[in-house]
Amino acid sequence: MVFSWIRCLLILVFSSLGVLNAEAQTTKIRIVASNLTSGNNQSYESPGSNILRALKADVVLLQEFKVTGNQTSVAATDAWVSSTFGPGYFWYREPFTSGIPNGIVSKYPFLATGEFDDTEVGDRDHAWARIDVPGSKDLYVVSVHLSSGGGASTRTAQAQAIVNTNIPSLSIPIGSYLVIGGDFNTDNRTEGCVNTFSSIVSTGSPWPVGRSGDGDTNAGRNKPFDWVVPNTALRTFSTPSVYGTFSFSNGFVFDSREFSQAELNTEFSPVLVSDSAATNMQHMGVVRDFIIPSEELNYTVSPTTAAFGTQDAGAKPFTNNAVTVTPATSITITSSNLSLSSEFSLVSPTLPATISAATPLTFRWNPSSNDGSTRNTSVVFQTNSSPASFNVFLSGTTLSPAASFSVSGSTTIAYGTVDAGLKPFRNNQVTLNVITPFTLTGVQFVGTHQSEFTVQSPTLPAVISVNTPIVLDWNPITNDGGGRSVLATFTTNASPSTFQLTLGGATIQSTGGGLPLDIGGYRIEQIGGAGTFTIPAGTVVQPGGTVVLARNATKAVFETGWGVALGSNVVYLNNSNGSTGLPVINGGEQFRILTAASAAVDPTSGHLPTVAISAGQNYQRGATNGTTFTNASSGTITNANPGNYSGIRAGTGKLVVSEISDASDFNLEFVEFFYDALLPTKEGWMLR
Repeated sequence: MVFSWIRCLLILVFSSLGVLNAEAQTTKIRIVASNLTSGNNQSYESPGSNILRALKADVVLLQEFKVTGNQTSVAATDAWVSSTFGPGYFWYREPFTSGIPNGIVSKYPFLATGEFDDTEVGDRDHAWARIDVPGSKDLYVVSVHLSSGGGASTRTAQAQAIVNTNIPSLSIPIGSYLVIGGDFNTDNRTEGCVNTFSSIVSTGSPWPVGRSGDGDTNAGRNKPFDWVVPNTALRTFSTPSVYGTFSFSNGFVFDSREFSQAELNTEFSPVLVSDSAATNMQHMGVVRDFIIPSEELNYTVSPTTAAFGTQDAGAKPFTNNAVTVTPATSITITSSNLSLSSEFSLVSPTLPATISAATPLTFRWNPSSNDGSTRNTSVVFQTNSSPASFNVFLSGTTLSPAASFSVSGSTTIAYGTVDAGLKPFRNNQVTLNVITPFTLTGVQFVGTHQSEFTVQSPTLPAVISVNTPIVLDWNPITNDGGGRSVLATFTTNASPSTFQLTLGGATIQSTGGGLPLDIGGYRIEQIGGAGTFTIPAGTVVQPGGTVVLARNATKAVFETGWGVALGSNVVYLNNSNGSTGLPVINGGEQFRILTAASAAVDPTSGHLPTVAISAGQNYQRGATNGTTFTNASSGTITNANPGNYSGIRAGTGKLVVSEISDASDFNLEFVEFFYDALLPTKEGWMLR
């Protein structure tokens, strides 16, 4: 653990802290969320340091806490903290050997620090601190950096661990101030992680905004990545964030690009206009201000957790009266938000309730069923006293439910190596053995080739009352020599609630021979212009053949215009829509082939060419298993070669984009596709 105090005389430290004296009744606390790293090392360089100097924070929740030049030593961090915030500041950074750690900088002393293990990501944990702010209450802060790549579900799981496990482990005294802040990486204000945090901190509007009124905090200012969220006890004391002539009623999102350099020089020195646009700076700083009073607690609550343990739902209800409120003087508990829970309730006292002696809070739990899961909820009680609110955490676990069925047969289904021309391929090796009737509600296939697999029977959703085989069909799109590995997850309304099957197979490599390919219903997608074109039903292309799609010309006019005679192995398609029809070649276009089921054929991701084309040019593909297109124009588009692919044929077994061309007469613009299954030879396979 790294835990450092800047070495100063104690008397000077406490002078700089502005500790309350007999005359002072309030203290202003400014808290900032900071993922303001830049450059190539995700560290605090000049732009982020400038912004933090200007924001004049009392407490900073830092992400990616590495300082100038990717340094992490105590000496380098001491120097950076002192130069950025001033002498007398304290800092803590979670222990780490690599990655992008979280940390906290504070004007006020730490009473305790630590980290919460984050099992969802591997390069950082959550940092927390208990801070001795002026007054009778302490400030607890948690600096978090939620997952970006894992998506909303991962962020929700991280928030649930913080709310249900990490925060309760601190045994925070009732009435204390709590802030969770940092980089949430949220796409919107209603994500699951935000709703989870709302059980213990106040996540609702109004939110901090920038000068333009925009509350989004990513570099593009279109997503609310960064947050400073206080609990009710602290939010009650919110105050505007004021910087000279600029005032922000509900907190401030700082973006240097919203100010002139003259304004920055006056109110936000030493920030430059370009600082928020620095290389790899992906976030804005978020500021919230609070004016906290010097007050004494009028009551205590102990413990703050009511745990029901593991119970059989059939024996419900269960009661717990472990939590006791002990007032110093008579207080009134006015209300709670326990109505947010469908299974937990408060039995006594009936609210509002005035209490003048130690009073237990009796909770009741009515679990709906034995599903083996743990319930966690946080209850916020409001009072007419000090503190104005307190939290109680409730938890309970039910027994695992009795099984309604079992799965027999191998859960790994191998279709072997097959010829796609003989599809579909069917497998009924898995049987559901019924204990009690249940409903098979749905299935989700996950994998690169997930669109090729379907459930042939039973039709879902299906009530299963007798032993029933699951029949799965595989419809490989084409012979590409590739293997498939797809995970099928079935859901039920019973126990188990899910089960999984692994599906695998491979197709033959379509080299040295192949089958005609029915491309009816295939769609050609154009980026940068005209949308999509659907190939007519019944269109078949021979192995080694090409498909030419023209913008608006009959075959005869096209051949005359390009000076070619299309061979018998060329399928010619005329879109017949000269004003808007695909292809439209004006520069900036890319293409992709999709099956009728919207599965990507070529390329499997993105579009081709990988660099968009220019107007007045002709582009030809070098190899069917590559993505390189060569500009064959040499200053003129007369080098176009429609209907005759001359590149390297790798035998991918797929229809591929092979040539794209502009034309002096726009009606003759075309895109060509090649069926990359080589022609049969005496030694190769014979067509069937």
